[in-house]
Amino acid sequence: MRIVRITLIIALTCLLSFGLVGCGNKAGSAPDGNEHDVEMAAFVVAAGYAQGRYEIINAEQMKDWVDLGEIMTVIDIRPESDYLKGHLPGAVNAEINRDEESTTEQIQAFLELMPSNPESIVVVYDDYTLLNGSHRAAIYAADAGFTKVFRLVGGAVGWVDAGNSLTKK
Repeated sequence: MRIVRITLIIALTCLLSFGLVGCGNKAGSAPDGNEHDVEMAAFVVAAGYAQGRYEIINAEQMKDWVDLGEIMTVIDIRPESDYLKGHLPGAVNAEINRDEESTTEQIQAFLELMPSNPESIVVVYDDYTLLNGSHRAAIYAADAGFTKVFRLVGGAVGWVDAGNSLTKK
C-alpha cells in the first residue's frame, strides 16, 4: 500500500511539474503575455454590448469598410487634443466623458454630428476598449433612434495595433 501511495505521489508531482513548465511558455492572445488585461477588456465589451443597443466592430472589419469606401459617420469621442494628434480616416470629433455622464452640451454636440438618416452607419470609438466613453456614445446614438450603431473594439490603440495608421486630416 505504501509503495502505491509513493508511486502515486511521484506521478502526480511529475504531472504537476510538466504542467507548470508548460505554463511558463507565452500562450494566449496578449502580445505582452498579460492575458488578464485581454480578459478584462473582453468582459467590458461583452457587458457593454449586452446592455446596449449597438453592434461591435473590430479594427480589421473597420479597415475593410474604410478601404471599400463604406458610407458611414465615424465619431472619435476622445478629447480634442487626442483627436488632433491623430484619428481614424474620415472621423469627426465630439468629446464624450469616459468616467461619468456627459454634459448636456457634450451630448448635443455629439448628436449634431449624426447623419440625417437614422438608418445610416455610425461608428464610435475611444482610445481603447476599457474606456466607457465609446459605450456611452453608442447608447446616446441608439437612444436618438439610430439603428446601425457600431462600437470599435480596441479604439484608436487597437486600430494602430492592427497595423493601421491614424491621420491628422
